[in-house]
Amino acid sequence: MNQYTKQTKLLFLITAISVVLAILSLINTSKKGTLDSEETTFAIMDSTKISAILIENKGKKIKLILENNKWKTAENVSIDDNLMYNFLDFLTKTTVKKPIANEEEKQTKKQISENGISITVLKSEEVLSKFNLLFEDENTVAYKDGFSKPYILNENLTETTKNALKITELNCWKNTVIFSSKPNTIERLSVSYTDSVEQNFTIKRGKFQFEIENMKNVDSLKTSAYLKLYEKIDIKRFCIESEQYKKDSLLKSKPTFVISLTDKFIEKSNSIAIFYVNGQKQPIFGLVGTQKELCVIKPRVFEYLLQKRSFFQQK
Repeated sequence: MNQYTKQTKLLFLITAISVVLAILSLINTSKKGTLDSEETTFAIMDSTKISAILIENKGKKIKLILENNKWKTAENVSIDDNLMYNFLDFLTKTTVKKPIANEEEKQTKKQISENGISITVLKSEEVLSKFNLLFEDENTVAYKDGFSKPYILNENLTETTKNALKITELNCWKNTVIFSSKPNTIERLSVSYTDSVEQNFTIKRGKFQFEIENMKNVDSLKTSAYLKLYEKIDIKRFCIESEQYKKDSLLKSKPTFVISLTDKFIEKSNSIAIFYVNGQKQPIFGLVGTQKELCVIKPRVFEYLLQKRSFFQQK
């Protein structure tokens, strides 16, 4: 064998070894637990596969279920649409910023185990994804089943959604729309004032158009525009367990305003009693419905509803 042939074989051997090492390196870096893999596998790319989500935190749990294209709790309570939209956006679009540093890994795993929020995403009974979240001052950390270490997320959760996940109470997730009636289904609507009863008014369906009790020369355009406001009126939020002590004192006092609506569809009928003192800073509380559920209102929303009787008088 001449020198040229030996060199050719040696060169071939070196090339073959290089190719094998490159393949092994590629396989190794493709395993779960690497940044490149996690960036593409953390999110559930197809939200249509999700049919239920179980959230657990510090002994509390809530299960969200998709039925007839509407999200509800396992107790059949409607979920706030905006809150759910933001949460699904997080599940389907969030990527990884970077893995936790090796020297912080043990401590981070301990914190997630003790204080993390467990989220299990389901397709029927099949687990699509399961991970723990930990909200720190500057970062959101996740530890997902199947990955070697925790990692910091490029998260896109609103503060409202973060709070709902942390507290894991039914009231944090409930639909906040309390009036959703179209004018053609409203039967009766009344607004009453504790401090100026002469400004109370009741709008009722008449034979040909809406009327206001004990008022002649009603401005029908103003009445129609006012009733149209009730197609979607929502509160800021329902109050959580730790705030319920406020309800006792409210029940012992008279509300400043009461709005009560009767709809053709009974399930859309509702009322709210609002408690407000001049100069009061937020939050402003209300009691919703026959169950007197404690809530925080949106002052700007209700300012439009709290018209006085004289507003409807034709001029």
